[in-house]
Amino acid sequence: MTKEISIVTESTSSIPRKLAEEKGIDVIPAIITFGNESFRDEVDIGMDEFMKRLKESTALPTTAGPSPGEVITTYQRHPGGIIAVELGSGFSRICATAEEAARQVGERVQVFDTGSASMGVGFMAMEAADMAMQGATIEQILEELKDMRGRTTVMAALDTVEYLQRGGRATTAQYWLSSMLKIKPILEIGDNRIEVPERPRTRKKSLLRLVEKTESLRPLEHVAVLYADTPDVAQDIAGQIRRFHAGDIMIGRIGPALATHGGPGIIGVAAVRRQ
Repeated sequence: MTKEISIVTESTSSIPRKLAEEKGIDVIPAIITFGNESFRDEVDIGMDEFMKRLKESTALPTTAGPSPGEVITTYQRHPGGIIAVELGSGFSRICATAEEAARQVGERVQVFDTGSASMGVGFMAMEAADMAMQGATIEQILEELKDMRGRTTVMAALDTVEYLQRGGRATTAQYWLSSMLKIKPILEIGDNRIEVPERPRTRKKSLLRLVEKTESLRPLEHVAVLYADTPDVAQDIAGQIRRFHAGDIMIGRIGPALATHGGPGIIGVAAVRRQ
């Protein structure tokens, strides 16, 4: 990363730590709170421990961004221009916190609202880092991110609707009906919205539709298969995607923000359509 432009994001971007280090992306840990206990994501608590606590907890955890002061301190570590690539503002106050910190630091910090989540954010942060390394200007990078935002889709197949209901994203009636019918909904995330375009009746059909919906986005520039606690299922989904996508497929953890509402068994796909 050149000193002229630095890329900052939060751990909700789901970028693997080693990859973030290779690309020089500064990743600030999100804060995960279970009751009275708070943890820094991927510092004090990893996904395995998070999922264990999620299954055992009677109340859902909350995911929040770092304090404005911590964000300001992070920005001040970078002397030149900064692009903060953020979780969609429709899902959290993390983006608003980044904007508040940016106002304190000055115009050299530009906050970009991805409107996305997990590796949808991650792919944009990685693209920004690559462009910065190649000598692009802040304006050129932001223009590319705006275009990329419209080409990025994050989808997730749920194995249970219990956590949606517990988090207030499904009514008791919807939960009861879904449970009775064994519905395994697919979430689609983009443009700062979470929609439920399909409600397959079985896990097998839900995962099949996840693959088919990914195929419908072709040609693809970037693809990631994301899981909370079922790596074997993620590997299988990646294998099916390889039938129609010859490029690299990243396999990684979906992160606590989506896992909290999707629950155990959630499988996601983040995809960026080629221009």
